[in-house]
Amino acid sequence: MLHQRLGCLEILLVMNLGFSNFIFGLKTIAIRLPMAILGCVSLVILYLLLRKISNKKLAIIGLAFFAICPWHIMKSRWGLESNLFPDLILIFAYMLIKGIEDKNKILYYLSFVVAGISAYAYGTSYYFLPVFLIPLLIILIKQKKITIKQAILSIVIVGIVSLPVILYVVINTLNLEQINLPFLTVPKLKVNRYKELTSIFSGEFLKTSTNNLMHGLGILIFQYDGLPWNSIMPFGTMYLFSTFFTIIGIIDSFRKDKKAEVKYSYLFNIWFIVSIILTCICDPNINRINIIMIPIIYYTIIGIYLIVNNRKKVAIGIVILYTISFGLFISKYFKQDCDTYGTFASDLQEVMEYTKEIANEPNKKVYITNKINYIFVLYYTQFDTNDYIKTVDYEDEYVEFRQVNSFGNYYLQSIDEIKNEWISNKEYYRLNFYEKREIALHIVTQYFRLPQLQEATVDDYLRMEKASIDMVKHIMSIQTGNEAFNNLQIGVECEKPVLHANLTYLNDEVLMDFADAIANNYWVFWVSLGQDFYTSDFPLVVEPHVDNVRPTYMGLSQYGSELTYPLSPSIVLSVFDRYYFYNKASLDCSFIIANAKDVRRQNMLRYFYATHHVFSYKKDFSLIDFIYEAEKKKHIFMSPNLKPEIVSGLGRY
Repeated sequence: MLHQRLGCLEILLVMNLGFSNFIFGLKTIAIRLPMAILGCVSLVILYLLLRKISNKKLAIIGLAFFAICPWHIMKSRWGLESNLFPDLILIFAYMLIKGIEDKNKILYYLSFVVAGISAYAYGTSYYFLPVFLIPLLIILIKQKKITIKQAILSIVIVGIVSLPVILYVVINTLNLEQINLPFLTVPKLKVNRYKELTSIFSGEFLKTSTNNLMHGLGILIFQYDGLPWNSIMPFGTMYLFSTFFTIIGIIDSFRKDKKAEVKYSYLFNIWFIVSIILTCICDPNINRINIIMIPIIYYTIIGIYLIVNNRKKVAIGIVILYTISFGLFISKYFKQDCDTYGTFASDLQEVMEYTKEIANEPNKKVYITNKINYIFVLYYTQFDTNDYIKTVDYEDEYVEFRQVNSFGNYYLQSIDEIKNEWISNKEYYRLNFYEKREIALHIVTQYFRLPQLQEATVDDYLRMEKASIDMVKHIMSIQTGNEAFNNLQIGVECEKPVLHANLTYLNDEVLMDFADAIANNYWVFWVSLGQDFYTSDFPLVVEPHVDNVRPTYMGLSQYGSELTYPLSPSIVLSVFDRYYFYNKASLDCSFIIANAKDVRRQNMLRYFYATHHVFSYKKDFSLIDFIYEAEKKKHIFMSPNLKPEIVSGLGRY
């Protein structure tokens, strides 16, 4: 009875995020907590399910594997509606089998309530549920585990629970009118998301489905879809070597299905087959086809069980292998740079809260890059819903994902759009110090990650370390009177990439010092209205305007320096030393239209300082062509010690 109550409680928790929101308010914990709870409960449910259909040893192996499975850990740590789907179907499977085995009709019918609830998790459930449930019920009828009457009533229950979803699909498929009731609204949307997810409505169903299937199989085999929130390499969704056990489990389950050595294995086989079909009709990534993960995990558990059963030495080896893999995964997963993922940026909340303070000022506009989804701005600023509805401006309402141009005092635009607005209205945009520092942090990070900087930084460090060692040896030889100290062979060994990272872009103190120094200077944005600015594999250039000045901050912020960095094909940032260029104070953070000479100067800098490649958005290399021909088919480089080989846009030279 405890197990039944636990399952029902979990269903209630995951059904309504509003309940969590009611307790905690509109906070991150209110969104993540239901997924975390469901992830923990699913561990218990899987163990109980495996105990019900097999034995305790298999159940323990299953629980252990599920607990350390990267996919299960990652999907349980963030709020995404599609990640509810596989766990809800797992709960359904346990309640169904337990209800049948214990002859508990209430629990049996409750299982179909859970199945109906799963329809609200994701659009792919609309296709999965009927194709999964109907053959399952037919098999149960043939095995005399349920009656035809029970099967019909089961379908009715699913239909009643998921009725709003069914009405939604019917209305939007048949283009019917919206339903408005006192307690329910079934909307007619301008774009049907569930149609966008599938190839069923495409004009090339066979071709698209084949491509989807091959793509999906590739994701399942290599356990990676390129999305860092779904899996990280080299661990994948279940550790790459687990594929061996998965294949064994699939072969065994289908070969021995009729022998019923594992009771109800056909449930997972149907689940797996229907999931493969689902893969064919949707553009797959891991979270879209996550319904297949539970049967895949089941097969993997079966494969491990068959290998380790009655083989103690093999079992110990596999335990050690998974323990080490889990330790390495956890170490990498919790240390990865989430800031690179935008949506998961650790400082996103802090930034949005800061913008809220600015937005509250009268007649103040807040510009935010459109690479940040507007929902995060709404969420972190707690923007009033009614005000949003009144003020929102969509780029296009008839698309799958609406792009918001603005709402309230917030404008979600790229820097190029801000540039265009400035050109048309000559409106003045002044970044404050903290905003400049955010951009400067990006610039400095990119600078530190240049291969040339890695080599130079590490070499300088090792040279200093060697000098220190030599000095210590010399002092010891003098103090002891033993010349043998000078002959000691003492070296410094290190992993150069790791050392460089720790010395530079992974060192927060160093990053902030550099960023503060750059942000403290005068900034000018050069705008090209015609010819585009080049960029290169060494895009950041510092021009000294005063001779024989001691370099500070690796030359990025020294007296008399001008730092230039292309931000887009039509914008280049110039950072002027505030002490030497004191007369540019009035130009700080202004946009200046660049003439042909200005563009040519910036492009020559990108070319001269390049190591191998120069890039042009418009593929216009006329300037390089001219210099190349004028120098008798030779390239000019400011740093010949960098050993440049070619300069190319698309392999021109």
